[in-house]
Amino acid sequence: MENTHSDPELPGQYDIFISYRREGGAAEARLIRSALQERGSRVFLDVENLRSGYFDESLLRHIENTPNFLVILSPHSLDNCAREVDWLRREISCALKLKKNILPVLLPGFQFPQELPADIRDLPRHQAVDYSHIYFAAMIARILENLRREAQPEEI
Repeated sequence: MENTHSDPELPGQYDIFISYRREGGAAEARLIRSALQERGSRVFLDVENLRSGYFDESLLRHIENTPNFLVILSPHSLDNCAREVDWLRREISCALKLKKNILPVLLPGFQFPQELPADIRDLPRHQAVDYSHIYFAAMIARILENLRREAQPEEI
């Protein structure tokens, strides 16, 4: 992706990109981000890490430059993904296309829709982690176990 607008952030600055639907996943995104940061991970969260400039180019560039894509799926979060302009769909599609290490975090009550658009159809095939308020530390440990470090070669 060509950088057509200056972005002071360096490639590889983050280990994890967190994607979420603001209606229903924002609080969990912040909690997970804080817990992962406390354990040494560099985590990108749009409301905290986006700088001035074109937000769309910046978001996609951060996905491109980050090895792990954590998507928080709340009930009905994929309902608007039939629309090509939906940002959650665009982020998921970008991560799938770039073959990022995708880790869905399923909030209580979430279910995958019967059908998904072709560009995000493979999302349910990725190993997911169930969100747990009660077993939060164990859930964070499970997320950390599934992270890909940039220096490691991809597993076959």
